[in-house]
Amino acid sequence: MGPYWVLLAVAIAATLTWPVAVLVFAPAPLFSQAAPAARLVVSVTVDKQTYLPREPVIITVQVTNAGNAMAEIQFGSTCLATYTILSMDGSVVYDYRAHATCGQMLTTVPLRPEEARAFAFTWGQTSDSGVPVLPFRSYHVQGAVLSAKPSPAPSAETRIFVMQGPSGPNLAFTARTDRTSYGPSDSAKVTVILTNIGLDTIVMHFGQPCFVQFLVLDEARHGAGCSPGA
Repeated sequence: MGPYWVLLAVAIAATLTWPVAVLVFAPAPLFSQAAPAARLVVSVTVDKQTYLPREPVIITVQVTNAGNAMAEIQFGSTCLATYTILSMDGSVVYDYRAHATCGQMLTTVPLRPEEARAFAFTWGQTSDSGVPVLPFRSYHVQGAVLSAKPSPAPSAETRIFVMQGPSGPNLAFTARTDRTSYGPSDSAKVTVILTNIGLDTIVMHFGQPCFVQFLVLDEARHGAGCSPGA
């Protein structure tokens, strides 16, 4: 009776300690790459980095589809791109949208992968009020695509430097009216602004009480009237 118990115990131990291999089947992904998608990238370039005072600045705003799928840019007006000039402290010097005429129109611009669309502008180094900007300063040039979709519109920026011009007085004149349209008998209030955009102090001497004078021109640029200012 004793030997049988020994053999049975050995058989049970062999069964419990016999190595067992377990196979686990994990489903492999069908696609290892992400789905194709469009990716819009905007860049802003200028024709030079340094300019003389009042020298035209050629600005190019370019949007590129850097993705691997077709992109469709949707616009809500006839203005597809814009630029803004900022001083170094971040204040707006010139905003192109304040001077452009943009009509409402739904437009879709398709871009294939690696395809680009460029928009060119010319800034005359003037502020929004028409006065030449101060020289010997750096300015930020921001460019953006005025898209309704994607929103917010992608943008970028670069920097330029306006050199100092010739020494001596440098005056800028600009005139504005209180309204843009008048009736036949309405009076127009004209404001003439004189700005010293140079680096030196100017002392002006006048030989008569009238300091300034303005001239009114018709559509053919013929003189329609001349009036002195106080």
